[in-house]
Amino acid sequence: MSKEKRIVSKETELANRESNIVNREHKITEKEAKVEQAREEWRKRLSETNALYESWNRRTKELEENEKALELKEKTFKQRVVAASAAIKKIPWIEKNLWIIKKVLETHPEWLKEREQEARVEFEKLRRNAKLRGLEI
Repeated sequence: MSKEKRIVSKETELANRESNIVNREHKITEKEAKVEQAREEWRKRLSETNALYESWNRRTKELEENEKALELKEKTFKQRVVAASAAIKKIPWIEKNLWIIKKVLETHPEWLKEREQEARVEFEKLRRNAKLRGLEI
């Protein structure tokens, strides 16, 4: 019997070892699964971080473009203001010239009639030339 007890004892020991090995393999498998899960979580967070970074870069670029467009609009506006200011400064000069022309025409109406007659003669010349070429004015 002692031989049988030794065999049973050896079988029990082997069964315990096998059980320990299986338990260790199970623990290793669980740890590997946790490691893989952690890697997936890390990849997910990295992907989210990259997406945020790209979004931030895109938004920064849009803001820079908007700022450049705004600066260009401001520059254009300033140029328009300067041009309008120059035009406003010319108005008295134009008004003065119109006033002078008006006074000349009031005091010398024959000058206007002479210019009108010259314009009619010139227009008739153009009309005749156009008719010769087959055009109608």
